Amino acid sequence: MSSFDRSPVLAVLRELARTPPALPRRPVPFAVPLAAFVAVAAVLAGWAPRLLGDPDTLWHVRFGLSILDSGRLPQVDSWSWTMAGAPWIAKEWLSQVLFALAFRLAGWSGVVILAIATLAAAMAVLTHEAAARLGAIGAAVVFYVVGMLIAGHVLARPHLLAWLPMVVWTVALTRAAEAPRAPSALLLPVMVIWANLHGSFLLGLALVPVFAVEAVLRGEPAARRRLAFGWTAFLAASLTASLIHPYGLDALRAAVSVLRLGAGTASIGEWAPTDFSTIGPMEMILLGGIAALGWFGARLAPVRLATALGLAHMALAHMRHLPVFGLVGAVVLVEPVARALGATGLGLRSWRP
Repeated sequence: MSSFDRSPVLAVLRELARTPPALPRRPVPFAVPLAAFVAVAAVLAGWAPRLLGDPDTLWHVRFGLSILDSGRLPQVDSWSWTMAGAPWIAKEWLSQVLFALAFRLAGWSGVVILAIATLAAAMAVLTHEAAARLGAIGAAVVFYVVGMLIAGHVLARPHLLAWLPMVVWTVALTRAAEAPRAPSALLLPVMVIWANLHGSFLLGLALVPVFAVEAVLRGEPAARRRLAFGWTAFLAASLTASLIHPYGLDALRAAVSVLRLGAGTASIGEWAPTDFSTIGPMEMILLGGIAALGWFGARLAPVRLATALGLAHMALAHMRHLPVFGLVGAVVLVEPVARALGATGLGLRSWRP
């Protein structure tokens, strides 16, 4: 063995690259995600007026009605007093049209029902994925923790409609990375819908190379080149799918421009950093997570750890990203958590349907 092979730096890099095989998923009875759907719908039914508590909801519905009435998408600002005539696009046009259709069908109740049904579906998908790893008890814990993080952001606005494709996309990527294989082209329509609903589709694009690295690390050495090619092709296809939008490349530019607002977001509450001056959900979950990692001796694979830290940074930097940390973070961490719990002998996965 050469001195290079004995290098401690090389040993560390090899250890970082080691990714254990993923735990197998277990069948989940339909009753589990159905229970999650019903629970969300029941809770939010009593909370319905709060979903309309943001003035942006009226704005989005009014724009959707304008698009339906005119049959055209705006190219300039025709609504504001100070910027009238300035170039402007409705990059979230699909959300606005869906809210407008719901309003025409059933008034403000229709808007609320659409928001509740979408969120309930997203939580059902998430609960199904958690139950396949952690069983019913573990899935219930995940359901509650994620609910804490998203509670303050449950509003009838485009970001809520984007949560369903966000969860579906992340689940599909994690499953492909754990297989390991390239994601199916059947996933691309999810990106098309997501890109037309809300600018958060940029996160979906960013997750592709992240899980591509995990897939390559999990793959056998002889298959890694094929895996890298397959994921690269999927990334290119995903970017192309995101451009299937009435505004094309302008919609992508508009979504990116939001991330560059910088100091312009200082006066907007949802863009403020997460406040730790009082105990809130984010602090409780972060401290609880650190304590759990120390207690159970859990070890995260490098890619999952980096992804979790990146999502945590987003949530700490801007409160509007707390739901992203909850929804995407839960999907990213559920397999490592199940592995750690299994090593302790707690046996949360040994439930019977």
